[in-house]
Amino acid sequence: MGDDIYKDIVNSLSAQVAVLDAKGVIIETNLSWQKFATENGMEGNIHSVGINYLDICEAAGRDGEREGELVAIGIRKILQGEL
Repeated sequence: MGDDIYKDIVNSLSAQVAVLDAKGVIIETNLSWQKFATENGMEGNIHSVGINYLDICEAAGRDGEREGELVAIGIRKILQGEL
């Protein structure tokens, strides 16, 4: 019952949510994330499970997108227990 309630709650959120493991790899996403992926032309794995989100954010930062760099910094601080 606990997992079903968790999934129902996370899927009811309008925000795109990705759950990451300790290395920044996506282990689960919600329906809003998947809908956003579909609407923006992502093909294949719209769930994004198995993709390293930190790598994606850092690549965006290298391409000049400051927000990607900031997101990667924030996630790393959370994973290291600093935030």
